Amino acid sequence: MLLNELKNDQIFPYFWKERRHLSVSDEDLHFEYLDLLELKKRLEDTALTDEQLETILYGSAQTPHYSGWTQQRLVETFAKSGLQLSSVAKKQSDHFIVAAKPITWSLQNRVGAAIWRTEQNIWTFRKRLRQAAIELKSRTNALIKKPENLKWLNLGAGGENYPGYTKVDLAGEQDIYDNIVTLNKILSANSERIYCNHVLEHIPQELIAKTLKRWFDVLAENGVLLARMPDAKQAVLHIQKPWIEATDEQIQKLGFPPYLSREQTRMGTLSDDAAIQCVYGWSSSTPHTWDLSNQHKSLWTPLLAKQRFEAAGFTVEYADNLGSLNTVVVARKK
Repeated sequence: MLLNELKNDQIFPYFWKERRHLSVSDEDLHFEYLDLLELKKRLEDTALTDEQLETILYGSAQTPHYSGWTQQRLVETFAKSGLQLSSVAKKQSDHFIVAAKPITWSLQNRVGAAIWRTEQNIWTFRKRLRQAAIELKSRTNALIKKPENLKWLNLGAGGENYPGYTKVDLAGEQDIYDNIVTLNKILSANSERIYCNHVLEHIPQELIAKTLKRWFDVLAENGVLLARMPDAKQAVLHIQKPWIEATDEQIQKLGFPPYLSREQTRMGTLSDDAAIQCVYGWSSSTPHTWDLSNQHKSLWTPLLAKQRFEAAGFTVEYADNLGSLNTVVVARKK
């Protein structure tokens, strides 16, 4: 089993299930995983292209990769699953084969696992109810009150609210409920500005070209697109190294809304877990796992971003890393 193919909400249930298959004996469970620290060494030492890195990190449409691992995170996850790492053998390149031995779990461990499952189920149920109530109210309001400004669009808005922008998404409280890949409810050649923050990395690789082409069509002549995405390449390269976020002043100079003004400038040493979250996605709203809706599916380096936006017809005015971990793009329809 390649562990990177596990969705984040499947990790603990999968290990618990595997553990139950074996009695506490000398038998081992064997797993394969892509180690991000080994991949970091490879990136530092070899000329790996961005396209090759994207395939390594995210797989393909047929065999997608959902979760990331370092040996430290693996040991911690094993411990919470009643397993103990017993051996590690390098398979090839950045891949390892690991053996784990079931250990005797106390009653306290078993109760803890049961509580985890119960909390997860309760959280999921409450989230669905809350989202259903919000969306019913918002969809009703949307039928009664039309958005005041369709010239500035916040695509994939989620919970972000900025003056002057019309929120477009398929979940949460939105001004327009629409699929951001197709934008069926938005007129072509009508918008002056498109803004998206940590959105494009959620688009599957096979839909990126279609999405950007539609966004290009929606913009009026000389319209601008402002995009910010996590750069998974930089996240891998910064594992266990210092990093810093861009300042609010830096981002506003490029025309972005002041979204960082709500946060303190973040910096520090990037932990294994934080790097993995930056690469594969996370949600602060769930206590135990990351939502599949927050899954990252594509790589966005400055080079890849420039190539993709230009292929869709945009003139790219700015494409670079702003801060340590994000790619920022300013593109225009000319």
